[in-house]
Amino acid sequence: MKLLRTAGLVLLLTLAGLLPACRTTAPTSPLTPSDLSDLTQTSYLQMVMRYLYRWQLDQSEFEALVSHKNIIFWVHPLNLKLDPGDHSKFADILLPQLNMTLRVKKADYMIAETGEVAKSKRFKIVSVSRGEVPWYREIPWFKPHGSTEATLDSRETVDFLFQTRWQLDYFDPTIVQHLIVAAREQAAKEGLLDTNALNAQRLICIAPVSPAANETWVLWEIRRKLFYISSDIDLEDPAVWKYQTLTFRTFDLRQQVVVAHEEASGSNFYLTRHQVSRVLFNCIVLGQRIDIPPNSFTNATPTNSVSGPIK
Repeated sequence: MKLLRTAGLVLLLTLAGLLPACRTTAPTSPLTPSDLSDLTQTSYLQMVMRYLYRWQLDQSEFEALVSHKNIIFWVHPLNLKLDPGDHSKFADILLPQLNMTLRVKKADYMIAETGEVAKSKRFKIVSVSRGEVPWYREIPWFKPHGSTEATLDSRETVDFLFQTRWQLDYFDPTIVQHLIVAAREQAAKEGLLDTNALNAQRLICIAPVSPAANETWVLWEIRRKLFYISSDIDLEDPAVWKYQTLTFRTFDLRQQVVVAHEEASGSNFYLTRHQVSRVLFNCIVLGQRIDIPPNSFTNATPTNSVSGPIK
């Protein structure tokens, strides 16, 4: 069966290569020595680890990782095909000891509708995947060709994560208002602003800012809804709210929570209990709790946010 799946994948890739391109593409800009320096410096990798610590790692993964003397990172530049004029840069940060891959992006492109340039100040995590790192046995040649290795001392990293576990970076009031407006608009699109809800006080919780990712979660307690908001450029940058289209997802805690994704294989409609517990901890325990008067939520100015795809 595995052989058949592999043969099928090869056939699909071959056929894809024979299809004519629907538009011209160009390769991503190569990483400069300065980019590699940014991606391998201790302060950046510590922020990556704090993101994983808060949003990804369970107890067994964390204990297995810090059992090593050093935490190993392989920074692998990516050569992706992008639209003309898109000068964004991509790389994979592989953690072989966790068999985990982080894809990072530094956006740099023009928004066709406005002619404005969307540009990130630093590389941010756009996806996390497991099970895709070459098998690690502490042998140098297992490192992917062209990768740069960096390490963090495990003991020092544990101390850093412990000391900063309550270090909370919050959005400033202007960005909070933008997030409230975006949440209100999405709630209106989905028919969540019924009469009873309009007259009720809205308590929302917003997760802290992550220096390593352009995303956040908002919990609407009274309706048991989670809003996921992400962007190509920094959410705390005021320009993102003027020019940039957001990715916006809504999850109903009563309808869209499962024990494992295998219950609905192939669907991104659900969150697992583990994912929800992480979000609730970051929103309720670590996040900002904000009371919103009904009128301010109802009459908020629309944004240009859009919903993400749900299968």
